[in-house]
Order: sequence, then structure tokens, then C-alpha cells
Amino acid sequence: MVNQSDLVAVSELVMPLVGKQAWNVRLGIGNSLTMNFGKQLEPNEFGQLFGEWYLWLEGCEWRIDQQDQILIAGEDSREQLRVAVQELEGRTLLAVSLYSPAIDAIFEFEGHLSLRLFAVNTTELESWNLFTPEHKVLVIGPGAHWSYTRSDVVSEEL
Repeated sequence: MVNQSDLVAVSELVMPLVGKQAWNVRLGIGNSLTMNFGKQLEPNEFGQLFGEWYLWLEGCEWRIDQQDQILIAGEDSREQLRVAVQELEGRTLLAVSLYSPAIDAIFEFEGHLSLRLFAVNTTELESWNLFTPEHKVLVIGPGAHWSYTRSDVVSEEL
């Protein structure tokens, strides 16, 4: 279980996103979801575009709510997901809230939209990753684990 100091530390790493617009919001394989924030960087060697900040939801469940209504949930049909995630495109992030016992999160966007993240794996899959302008990555999960390390170094833990 994460403690209050973990939530504070992770919150300090995530808070610089507040006030930035989400762009290039994309549904990936399965229900993975990616989005960029901040200035657009030069294309990488494969021609892919990324922002200064890159959020990747990979091993968590997620849901988008609008006010008190569920707009979409991560296990809905692929076509519904593809359409609904575009609601976040161009929206300014207003707040991020983190919760224990895992580091679940709510990303609140303008237009009364909330992206809710829920940890669903305690032993293998990372819930979400946030790549930062400092060339580091905040890794949340599995379970209540988290780390903040250089993003250009491959982990030796397999």
C-alpha cells in the first residue's frame, strides 16, 4: 500500500501537467490510451510525434466521465472507445488527484470531463507511465509500486 508521502511525491511529479492541453489522444492496442501535453518535440527516428509530456495508460482500467455521467469505460467496444477518447483532444487539464491503496488517479479536464484510472494488476503490469521533459519516466504499478527514473535506460528487471 502506498502511504501519504508516496502520494505527495507522485503528485509533485504530475502537477506540472495542470494547465496544459491534451493532444494526439490515441487509442492503442487493446484499451491502452496515450496522450501528449506541452510542446511538440521533433519527430523521433520513426517519424513519431511526442510532446514534452507523454501519458501512456497500459495496464490499468480507465473510464471517462462527464459531470455525473459515465461517457465511456475502457472495456467498451473499440469503435465507441475510438470516438469517446477524442473528447479529451485539445482539452486543458485542470487537476490531478491521486488515491491509495494503489496509486489510482483522476485527471480532470475542462468541459467537466474526468479520466479515471484504476490499478488492476498487483504483480506484473505497470498501470500507467508519464514521460517527462527531463527525459525521465514516472512508472505507476504494478500494484502500489512506483518509480521515477531515466527514460533512456532499459530496466534490468524482467
